[in-house]
This record gives sequence, structure tokens and C-alpha cells, in this order.
Amino acid sequence: MMCVNASGALTTSKYFLHFDKKGIIVPQITYEEFDDFVNANDVTDGKYYRYNQRNHIVEKEGFKILLWDKSLVFFSRKINDKFCFLHRIKPEIQVVTGIESLEDLSEEFWRNYLINFKD
Repeated sequence: MMCVNASGALTTSKYFLHFDKKGIIVPQITYEEFDDFVNANDVTDGKYYRYNQRNHIVEKEGFKILLWDKSLVFFSRKINDKFCFLHRIKPEIQVVTGIESLEDLSEEFWRNYLINFKD
């Protein structure tokens, strides 16, 4: 049985003829790291912890179990010349706004985003 992590990635295309894979753009962190970030400021009511607990499985068949963050939907146009998109860390849907460049979606960006994570 293979372990599957579900992470949102970006691929671009013109006219759907050729595709350019940009890679994973969501945080690649474990559930434990996620809990540490969102509980740093005690900003959630615990539903994310309960939902994402995953029976305390941290590794399966040698693979780390990562936070599932998928279902990315980019807005079709930039807003104020910035990227905005929806993504899903269950059980809710979140909005990321004000991204000037996709390179801004760094490990540091996601760390700050999750530390300030709100319901």
C-alpha cells in the first residue's frame, strides 16, 4: 500500500496544448507542525486539530504524512495586480490574497500565514 500526500500544485498552459509544471505551492508540513503553528497564538477553536489529527500517524511506509492542502482555485484575474486563490485545509476553505509573485509562496510565507491562521 502506497502512502499518498495531497498537496496543491500549479501547472500553467496556453491553449491547453503544452503544460508547464511549476510544482507544489502550498506548505509541505506535517500535521504536528500545522498544530504547532495554529496553536501558537490560540486563534482557532480546535476544530482543525480535531479534524486533522489523523490518528497520530506521522509516518507510513517510510513516508512522512503531510498536511493535506489541496483544491486550489486561482481567481481568473489578478486583484489590484496581485494573485489571489482559494485553498483547502480541512475542514474549511481559506483565501490567500495579495501575492505579488508566485515565488512569494515560500516556506517563510507559509510559516507566517499559519501562525496568523484564523477561522
